[in-house]
Amino acid sequence: MVKKIIAHKGPLTRNHPCWQGSKFNVSIEWENGEATTEPLTVIATDSPVPCAIYAKENNLLDTGGWKRSKKQATVETATYGSEFVAERISIEQVIDP
Repeated sequence: MVKKIIAHKGPLTRNHPCWQGSKFNVSIEWENGEATTEPLTVIATDSPVPCAIYAKENNLLDTGGWKRSKKQATVETATYGSEFVAERISIEQVIDP
């Protein structure tokens, strides 16, 4: 299970050495502590919430490849309120700097 997205690379082209079938790759920290790099298209489908959180925190919601996360990020804020979301993000950053 995805703990969080810690970085991204892209946009990439098909001839880029890091191309994995997606314009963006994301570095994932898994719940077991392992870190891997995966195509955004795969992670966005399997784990949309961590993608939305990362995209929102990194101002990527209007960037091609990340736009699908915009709706998820909006739903999270509308459902829980911006204060709750900000508090959750702050707690995560304190726990996992």
